[in-house]
Amino acid sequence: SEKHGGSQSVMVNGDGGAKQEVTDLIPAGSTVTISGYSKAVSVATTLWNYYSIYSDVYYQDGETLWGQCARFQGGTHDWQYAEYAFVAQKEIAKMNVYAMHNNDSGGGVAYFDDVRVRVDPPVP
Repeated sequence: SEKHGGSQSVMVNGDGGAKQEVTDLIPAGSTVTISGYSKAVSVATTLWNYYSIYSDVYYQDGETLWGQCARFQGGTHDWQYAEYAFVAQKEIAKMNVYAMHNNDSGGGVAYFDDVRVRVDPPVP
């Protein structure tokens, strides 16, 4: 099986992905970094956010921040790393994090592995 680290990865053949809900409270001012690895076979090169580690952020006050993305290049490639960092403007109640491969009319295959959310607290 295809894998970057550990013993397995997530394979998305066509449209789809995997989701993880992160429910740890994240303090305002923290730097949040989403990252992961992906390997591609004939993935469309025009997918933008649709081939990425994608996150929707839900603040404690009920507001949302959609579409924080660590994007991958399409085509065919070995394991590629992507990351995206942002500063939490308010306390985060939860995040939905997706390994996403959608809207690929050519039916490419994407593998995802070692997806992470890192939180660096604000510097006092």
